[in-house]
Amino acid sequence: MLSKDEPEVLLRETVREVVAEELQALLFLEREAFIQENGGRVNGSYPRRLDTPFGQVQFRVPRDLQGRFRPPLFAPHARRAADLVDLVLYALGSQNGWWAR
Repeated sequence: MLSKDEPEVLLRETVREVVAEELQALLFLEREAFIQENGGRVNGSYPRRLDTPFGQVQFRVPRDLQGRFRPPLFAPHARRAADLVDLVLYALGSQNGWWAR
């Protein structure tokens, strides 16, 4: 039987994992769209952490060789996501082709 706090902990962990996976996948798609539109070459990625209402999310941010790609969701040195709602809207918009404008 689950304790009273376990469902909340499981929900937080699940949301954190899903947000990290989706965010990372979308960032790589955005970089591909950026390179197709602006030219250039891919150049790996770097680790990143963001604090969200569900805890810290760890993922990798892709980069381009010239250093011109900037993810639109967060500032280069920000440590907190503006809002979880922003992350969700970002993911929904990206899935509908928003990133490929």
